[in-house]
Amino acid sequence: MIKCIIWDLDNTIWEGIISEDKEVKVRTEIIDIIDKLICKGIVSTICSKNDFFVAKKKLVELNIWDCFVYPQINWKNKTENINAFISKFHFRTENIAFIDDSLFERDLVKNTFKDITVIDGSSINEIRKLVGSINCNYNTLEAQNRVAMYKIEEKRVNDCEQFRGSHLEFLKQCNITVAIRNVVKSDIDRMLDLIERTNQLNTMGIYYSKKQILELMTQKNFDVLIANVCDSYGDYGDSGLVIAKKENKQYIIQLLVVSCRLLGKGISQTLLSCAYERALNDKCEELVCEFLKTKYNRQLRMLFSMNGMQLTDVQNEKCSYVMKCRENKIDYPEWVHINMS
Repeated sequence: MIKCIIWDLDNTIWEGIISEDKEVKVRTEIIDIIDKLICKGIVSTICSKNDFFVAKKKLVELNIWDCFVYPQINWKNKTENINAFISKFHFRTENIAFIDDSLFERDLVKNTFKDITVIDGSSINEIRKLVGSINCNYNTLEAQNRVAMYKIEEKRVNDCEQFRGSHLEFLKQCNITVAIRNVVKSDIDRMLDLIERTNQLNTMGIYYSKKQILELMTQKNFDVLIANVCDSYGDYGDSGLVIAKKENKQYIIQLLVVSCRLLGKGISQTLLSCAYERALNDKCEELVCEFLKTKYNRQLRMLFSMNGMQLTDVQNEKCSYVMKCRENKIDYPEWVHINMS
């Protein structure tokens, strides 16, 4: 699934080389494509070897500068810029398409990031084909506003880089608030979208249908929870969920998912703490998390271990993490404000 497109500028978004030609000619169909991508919730950024101020001036003239998140316009190696973008915004390479007219640059990027999709920026047909293959299955508020949310995240990233203090101090001044509530029918599309799109902070990666979610919502021994996250910069939207079953004195987390945009913000810890609290309130003796090991979700394995949960019932890649509720405690992150409803 393509979630992000990295664009070159010269002979891709416009015809000509802006540092050499007096006037470059914009490719109007590319502008239309970028608008369509925004509507689909696909993030666009720029990776171009150019003078930043000259290129930015042209993009502002074209009224598309704000369409791009964290544009990298400089004379650095493109693989270096792409790696910096990935590390800050937590995209996986298989979810990225790189569009560039230069065969040399495409080969260099492909050799560095094996799973990335590379597209010839001079071929409008290849670009059309790529965009046509991108599906947007869920017309949720988060999907409609995803690019705007990433622009807010760009501001967070820039402020964090310039912050004079520890990362913990920066998180505290962000005033992160997590509102956790029971899922209602209108939340289901967002739940399914979140499950489908999220790999790095996803305990099982299993698919649920609308019918299955509706059935779980009616069962008294199940908790189906969704978390809305916001901070002083803006709203992340509904970005986390938990599906848990209460059975035989165990509180069993069958699925825990947090949007990859929230990596490093303490939201996975927050949802695990919420599950622990609910287990105590329901007089459960054990907190259990069912887990399917993938090459992406190592962060969650570390989360469980750091909170004293023990690995058990290992069957190939599937396992469980377990802890005795009365013998351990799982605290909320000190920088997160919690609202329960």
